[in-house]
Amino acid sequence: MKIMWLWYTRLARMAGFLFFEVIYLELYEGEGWYFKAREKFLRGNLTDVKPTTNVLDVGCGNGLVNHVLKHCNVTGIDSHPRYEGAITAAATAIPFSNSTFDAVTCFDVLEHIEDHEKAINEIARVLKPGGRGYFSVPLYPQLWSKHDELTGHVRRYRTGELYPLLNRSGLKVLKKQYFICSLLPLVFVIRLFFPSQKVSSTVKARPALEKLLLCLCQFDLYLRLPFGLTEFIEVRKEDGDC
Repeated sequence: MKIMWLWYTRLARMAGFLFFEVIYLELYEGEGWYFKAREKFLRGNLTDVKPTTNVLDVGCGNGLVNHVLKHCNVTGIDSHPRYEGAITAAATAIPFSNSTFDAVTCFDVLEHIEDHEKAINEIARVLKPGGRGYFSVPLYPQLWSKHDELTGHVRRYRTGELYPLLNRSGLKVLKKQYFICSLLPLVFVIRLFFPSQKVSSTVKARPALEKLLLCLCQFDLYLRLPFGLTEFIEVRKEDGDC
């Protein structure tokens, strides 16, 4: 029992490090297990985006959506874009006319924005009637950590907290799903037992652990559990809305 507990806490510590300390660090973006798992998750949830669709990626970062939806016409905007061709612009002031895009993606962005309702209104504005919007946000305010502060988060969300804001903007929620489900208990363990763990930029998963974490994330895609660290939401813009 003692050996099992030591193994569990060790895995919890590593999972906690990875989730809260190196997920968004540019050093590992594109090669770490989280990036690979996130790419698979998005591929599995963006299958209804048809070829030649005009897509706006809000908060495009290093261009993951552009890579996943390479069969589409993707335009990326970001306050600090990190790939050639992306446009420097804020989510609260999108530089496009009303009803321009067939689909809009906004992944792990709203938690960085003080006036997130204005950003949602802007997304609804540039989305065509009947068009689809795709959002993801981090959940559980009780998991707030130093990592959130260092990465510029202003909030973590409660499950379903975004739905009223989306509805007020004329965006009807069609589907919700969760990412990083099986490992959620481990994340709570790390925050419960190691609340003052220092932030490190040198943590990297060993190959065996990375494979395990990827397998668990892949398993989550099939389980579709009703909880997870991140909430993915698909919406449709109602006809008649601007």
